[in-house]
Amino acid sequence: MKELLELMPKEAIEIRNNEGYKALATLTSSGTVEMAKWMVKKNKKVVTIANNYNWIPVSLAILYGRIEIARYLYSITSIEGTQS
Repeated sequence: MKELLELMPKEAIEIRNNEGYKALATLTSSGTVEMAKWMVKKNKKVVTIANNYNWIPVSLAILYGRIEIARYLYSITSIEGTQS
């Protein structure tokens, strides 16, 4: 995963699927904290971008019960910068 992220342009991490989920939002349900850290390192803006339902990645991690990822995302998420 790390190698793929290094090859991707940072804008690619912002691509949404048909429900408005970005890679980081999808990762909150099944990924690892290490993977989340690599995505954020590549593009810090992804933690503040909401999906079509106005859920940001930290709120999705809480919803899915992914406490470790939620703690990490909470520690780096600025609510003031949240975008739809």
